[in-house]
Amino acid sequence: MDSNEAAARLAAVKQTKSVSVRNGAWIASLVASAGALAIGLMLDMDMVYLSAFIVLGIVGLFSMLSIRLRLTWSDRRGAWLVWGGALLALAAFAAVQLPVRAAGWVLPNTIGALAAVVVILLVCRPGLQRLASVPAAAASGKRDE
Repeated sequence: MDSNEAAARLAAVKQTKSVSVRNGAWIASLVASAGALAIGLMLDMDMVYLSAFIVLGIVGLFSMLSIRLRLTWSDRRGAWLVWGGALLALAAFAAVQLPVRAAGWVLPNTIGALAAVVVILLVCRPGLQRLASVPAAAASGKRDE
């Protein structure tokens, strides 16, 4: 193998890793979004007894091998995006419900959950993508010198 073949193979591996990280972040954020929407619907339909099944379903989906992200929490900006996005999603869930309830619309929890879904997809997904794509040297604290 000459240097051109090695460079081409390295570029192909890098491209494959980038695509898999991006797909994994999308899948994980879509599972979290579906869970948030299911919780909103469950609350609106007064089926609180289903909450344990919804939580078990979300945990089961995240434990599947194809969805599991290998996150390295060493990237501070990525960690802030994930945890800050989760808190922002909870705030959006509550804040959207106030005007919806004041207007007398039906399904206020579901509409609040839709706002949380938007925040999860716009804020948490890039954070998950950052955390999953941190190079191994950066995750272990080693520097190239």
